[in-house]
Amino acid sequence: HNCYENLIFIGETTYGTPLYINRFFYEADFKIGIGMLSPHPYAGFSGGGKIVLPGISGMETIEANHKPVKKSLSGEIGKIEGNLRRAEIDEAAKIAGLNFIINTINNSEGKTAAIFSGEPEKTFNVAGKYAGEIYGTKSCYGMDIGIFNAFPKDTEMLQALNALNIWSTRDEKRSIVKKGGTIIIITAASEGCGFHGLGDKGMRMYVRRDNHGSFKELFNNRDFAFVSPNLIEGDIYDHYPSQVKLFKDWESCLDVLKGKFPEKARVAVYPCGPLQLEKS
Repeated sequence: HNCYENLIFIGETTYGTPLYINRFFYEADFKIGIGMLSPHPYAGFSGGGKIVLPGISGMETIEANHKPVKKSLSGEIGKIEGNLRRAEIDEAAKIAGLNFIINTINNSEGKTAAIFSGEPEKTFNVAGKYAGEIYGTKSCYGMDIGIFNAFPKDTEMLQALNALNIWSTRDEKRSIVKKGGTIIIITAASEGCGFHGLGDKGMRMYVRRDNHGSFKELFNNRDFAFVSPNLIEGDIYDHYPSQVKLFKDWESCLDVLKGKFPEKARVAVYPCGPLQLEKS
């Protein structure tokens, strides 16, 4: 799929998003979407109709769907019912003629924990309820140090903040790491910085993380660092403020933490951050 070529216009959603999708997909006799449910900050979970919007959509469609503030569309991580962002995705998939989905739920070892298949919207809704139970994690608050591993979304830096899915609220009373504490993101970043057609530097929706409404509070009076053998500082500072540190290995990071917290420290470790949801 190329989001600039081989597209066909098939109408608009009720929320006003123009639907340009892959022509080969639209002209197929039977359309199957294969995907995985993982927590998503706006769509509730990945999977389902997301294989169509934004998966095989044109750039104009993708951009319109990613600017919900202009259309008063709301979304929330782990939420399906009453999620207008998800509702538009489901509607777009229906208009495009998605017939059938096969979606999985993965565990912390990268193995398949469950498989769901059938009519797209109903199947996804059932899978979403199960995913909420599987990924639900009892969290803790007011920690000195929070260590968030980006697996399984650890192939590129631009996906690394998915490690903070467990920290879905900006309510100060439910801050996992308190002011004055340290946030550590661990990511292999085996593909380096990666690329995002909307949000990368120079792209139409580029916003530095310290200016982003969902993340800027995290940098307020907290230390922030990446541990990754495959990143360079240039990758970091295109998207993060200059005080963010980069460590090539855990030992050098640990030395700095011991210097900041010479006595005891309260530490929370999330080994599979992108798949962990705060359990109410």
